Amino acid sequence: MQTPTDFDQQLQQALEARRTLLQEQRIPELKQEFHLFHSSFRAMIQVLEKKGILQPDPYKSDERISEVTPPPDNAFLESEKDQQMSIRLSRFDNQLDYLNSYFQFDLDFMTLARMKNLVGLVKYIRWHQLTETSTHLMTRTLAEYIGRLVRDHDQLSAGITKDAQDQLARRSRTVLQLLKAVADYQREAIKYAMSTELLPHCRVDPAKIGVEREAVLKQLRRGAALAQPPVPFYADLAGEMLDERFSDQAPQLQKELLDRLKIEEKKPQVQSRREEFRAILQDAVRTMVTGGGTLTSLVEKSRENAALLHARRKSVIDRFKDWVDRVTNRPTDKLLFSVEFLDENTSARHSEEIDLEQFTDGVQKRARLYGAILNRVSAPARKIQEAGEEQLFQFLQKEIEELFILHRRFSAIDTYIRSEVAREHRAELRGINTELAALKEHILRVNKKRHSYVARKEEQEQLKKLGIAEVE
Repeated sequence: MQTPTDFDQQLQQALEARRTLLQEQRIPELKQEFHLFHSSFRAMIQVLEKKGILQPDPYKSDERISEVTPPPDNAFLESEKDQQMSIRLSRFDNQLDYLNSYFQFDLDFMTLARMKNLVGLVKYIRWHQLTETSTHLMTRTLAEYIGRLVRDHDQLSAGITKDAQDQLARRSRTVLQLLKAVADYQREAIKYAMSTELLPHCRVDPAKIGVEREAVLKQLRRGAALAQPPVPFYADLAGEMLDERFSDQAPQLQKELLDRLKIEEKKPQVQSRREEFRAILQDAVRTMVTGGGTLTSLVEKSRENAALLHARRKSVIDRFKDWVDRVTNRPTDKLLFSVEFLDENTSARHSEEIDLEQFTDGVQKRARLYGAILNRVSAPARKIQEAGEEQLFQFLQKEIEELFILHRRFSAIDTYIRSEVAREHRAELRGINTELAALKEHILRVNKKRHSYVARKEEQEQLKKLGIAEVE
């Protein structure tokens, strides 16, 4: 049987190793997963708002957050459903934004109380059971909204939403696993702190702990309140700690605890390098095509703004001629924009002429392609699945370059329109800054995946040069 000293020594070493693993690997992974979780949620909500199924909360920016807490999920009247869903999903979005922007992903900050709130936030909607028959109110109501979207037969919007839903279900499972790993460590760290900082001050014969258990727990609670630095006290954890040291099952409980904390070295899986690289590129493509909804929104708003500018410039006679042209199906004059942009690489200014109709038609075509790729049974999706590594990389490279150009052109067109529209009419223009920011963030995220692929390929080439064999 292990002596308490031996056990404490092994437990301390196991906790330190577990803490290092969490801080260096699991918590950075958790932070990244929350970021991707939020991006997927925003993609879904933007589609629902664009289709008019969900109304944006006008007071969204007024909320002040100092701690992560799940929004309310209590019942509401049917007549209040749309308003309540708007408010609650807006608060959920704000909570995720606060989490990704300000939350301290650090073990000393991530207490059990905060872990409970994070779990509650992830489970606020049951993403893996998002059905209209769910017994969970928020889950069922959001599923009803998505059902209305699907029945609208907009394949692009439905595809974006379905992909976002799949991503949210997958990310939520990963996040919950990582949160459990952090919470399990915190529980054991608290038990260890109580055993080393509080237990030595309890004046109870270890042989009598079984009959004087409540007295020991009271002494531990008082000690925790007076300890400097503070030691958290949880009655259930204190009970577990006492059982692990003084019960008849102590040897077995100690062994089970050390086995749980033991870090298993994973054997490297033998995997085809080609398949591994293809999987990385396919994941990057799937991430990229979720931006189709943002492109569609940019097209719609830019066309409306251009139409407003065009109308303000024309006289009554010109507008009458336009009406006649539309009635008689005569071709109308092209709407051309001469815009300037700054080359970020050279800091030189350039100008180009953009045919708005031709440009936006091309963007819409790209958005439809992205929507088709999201539909896993479509021909474009099958092509992506069957494409070779080089084909996938070339496609991804070309699309990223095109998306950067689209972002630049939409931004230049918006700047041009706002400078040309009379000041008193600028309030009538629709803002696209949110979409531009979303598109830029989306491009950077996809480009990061491309860089990851390139880095791993270069690493493989270096290994080959060194004569180190790799599994092909």
